Amino acid sequence: MLRDCGNQAVEERLQNIEAHLRLQTGGPVPRDIYQRIKKLEDKILELEGISPEYFQSIACPCKGH
Repeated sequence: MLRDCGNQAVEERLQNIEAHLRLQTGGPVPRDIYQRIKKLEDKILELEGISPEYFQSIACPCKGH
């Protein structure tokens, strides 16, 4: 079933992130955009807990501007 958050550009970005984090193989991804974003955030936090040094080495574009 094709998911659609109502905005083609946002939907494409969500699908790319979900595929990169391999969230689609663990069961159905919630259709609600906020649930999908929360699931992505949870996965990032999980990965950050496993390898915090990786995330500390990435410069955040939102800082220092």
